[in-house]
Amino acid sequence: MHRKAKNGKLFMLILAVVELSGLVVPVEAKAALNLKAKSLKSYRERFAPPLSVRTSLAGLRREPGGLLDLPLFAVSRLPALAAEASTPPHPANSAKTGNGR
Repeated sequence: MHRKAKNGKLFMLILAVVELSGLVVPVEAKAALNLKAKSLKSYRERFAPPLSVRTSLAGLRREPGGLLDLPLFAVSRLPALAAEASTPPHPANSAKTGNGR
């Protein structure tokens, strides 16, 4: 949610910013299947974090640009999933696609 402060500057609401595996990770929680995370999108555009998390009733999904959609019931798995999502591809996997030359 964007709002203008009295001084005219924009600010945004992020539910939490957590440190996981040495990364600062913004987290936004949605209460339903609505995945329009305007605050998180604005945060990602402004600060370009390598990983960000959106929790909701939707399923687990990784989107391009480091966005991890996490079902609310799986929040306890966030540290493990964040570590996995922030790990670069293994060189053997790159060689299989022809990108590791």
